[in-house]
Amino acid sequence: MAARAAVVAIGIAIQRVLSEGPTITIVFKAGEGLEAGKTFVKYKDVNIGQVTAVQLTSDSSRVEVTAKIAKSADLMELPVTPSELTDIEQKVAGILAKLDKLPYEAIGADLTKVLVSLDQTLKDADKAVNRINAEVTPELKTTIEELRRTIATADGVLKSTNATLLGTDAPGQQELRDALQEIARAVRALDRSGQ
Repeated sequence: MAARAAVVAIGIAIQRVLSEGPTITIVFKAGEGLEAGKTFVKYKDVNIGQVTAVQLTSDSSRVEVTAKIAKSADLMELPVTPSELTDIEQKVAGILAKLDKLPYEAIGADLTKVLVSLDQTLKDADKAVNRINAEVTPELKTTIEELRRTIATADGVLKSTNATLLGTDAPGQQELRDALQEIARAVRALDRSGQ
């Protein structure tokens, strides 16, 4: 009876293996994003299996991933390409290596010098503004008042000049007309004498 039960159990196990498809094991440098029961195995963007286990190798240097491939996948050869996560990990490691080479202490010292210089410049600017408020502003008010008086005087002179030269009965305008008429007569006389 026990032999019959063992044969039945072996038969069920063989039938299960044959109906489910192969189990594969893949070793990666890293296993970020891989979760048993949640991560699918894809070929040409089609799910052909699922990750069943994720664990470290015996020396803990790599990640061993076990996946069950569907029998319907019927692949003779499963192409393996580097994981995008591995590529990202390598790029981040390269960036970190470059960052480690940066002279942080020298940058910090230079930044401190710049900040000290900026602080002194701001203090000097504050002193200049206070000086302008205390010394220059009163002088500026006086200068503006003098400028206003000068402009008022110039305005009076212009009005007087307008009345003398530009008015219809302005004596300067009459004298200008007379001079222009005299010049016109002289030009005519010269023109006649030249003919």
